Amino acid sequence: MPFLTPAVMTTHPDNKWRMVEELDYQFGQRIIRIPKGFVHDMASIPRPFNLFIRKHGNHTEAAILHDWLYANTGLINSFSRLTRLQCDHLFYRAMIESGVSQTKACLMFRAVRLGGWASWDD
Repeated sequence: MPFLTPAVMTTHPDNKWRMVEELDYQFGQRIIRIPKGFVHDMASIPRPFNLFIRKHGNHTEAAILHDWLYANTGLINSFSRLTRLQCDHLFYRAMIESGVSQTKACLMFRAVRLGGWASWDD
């Protein structure tokens, strides 16, 4: 399993979540660490798609990873930065590795490709 630790979080104001423990993701020889205290929205699912994709599920950890990468504009450590496209591909990969179906992962990947630019520049 690529996630070395589980996602442990608590609710936060404005329909967000705060990490209670670190979340570690194995990416090749690297570990991407989402720190304790990171606030995220888990998965930003547009309202019409809520019938098909829930805010949380087997894609939860991948969504948190993706939020972390976007919040840091792809910076994964002090000397390595991913492009937005690479972050989106890593999101897809993490979903597949977490047991998300290829259809669902593809749909979520396309959604972040279409609408993710607004969050990337924040």
